[in-house]
Amino acid sequence: MKGYRDRRCFIGLGSNLGPRSLYIKLALQLLNEIEGVRLIRCSNFYETEPIGINSNFSFINAVAELNVSLLPDVLLKRLLEIEEILGRDRTKRQDRTIDLDLLWYEDIQIEREDICIPHPRIFERAFVLVPWSDLAPDLHLATWDKTVSQLLEAIKDKQRVELFSPAPDLKELIL
Repeated sequence: MKGYRDRRCFIGLGSNLGPRSLYIKLALQLLNEIEGVRLIRCSNFYETEPIGINSNFSFINAVAELNVSLLPDVLLKRLLEIEEILGRDRTKRQDRTIDLDLLWYEDIQIEREDICIPHPRIFERAFVLVPWSDLAPDLHLATWDKTVSQLLEAIKDKQRVELFSPAPDLKELIL
């Protein structure tokens, strides 16, 4: 968008159905193909317990750092389109092939029914904070007046988050 400067943002990625790591890698590749989005880096992949849904299947979670020139509403729409492409059914709170959450967007705070930035439940989710701390442990989140690592310290022993695999080589994803 002309006149709109690039901004740093972070998104959470998760999958607990099918080839979980592959779905996350496909989502990363699709993200990078969006005009106005550049994938900067991705965290390690972590295996985590399902939270907020009734499931027997563990998740693989990661966080990606992006450089974006899209407005937050447009970026969110693109995230939802990627979820749909990869088979996500948002009509029920259930197992999912992919889940993409807009966690934080530089210099932007929004609180509406359709979009909240930063994501309102970051502070209680180790499956977000552990991979995010791989990338930006000292990032200050004004909403809570704490850094990512400080938020993680408050909850890290309450949820199982185990390293699943090292961060993907983005050069292999981005052809």
